[in-house]
Amino acid sequence: MRVYLGALGAHDCNTAEALRTPSKGGSWCRSVARITDAQVREHVVEEPAWSGHAAPDEVVNVPVTFTLH
Repeated sequence: MRVYLGALGAHDCNTAEALRTPSKGGSWCRSVARITDAQVREHVVEEPAWSGHAAPDEVVNVPVTFTLH
């Protein structure tokens, strides 16, 4: 997560894009002026039972807070 935030802050959109979780939307990397006050806390392993589909073996939640400008 720290590498991803660093890539966003450095406007290294190729690295940020390679590290982000796939989604339907595009990356907002090019819209980032700067990121401040980033705090990454310990990850939490969750049960993948929330999914009604074939779930991955492990789901990891990484709590992150930051100020996006």
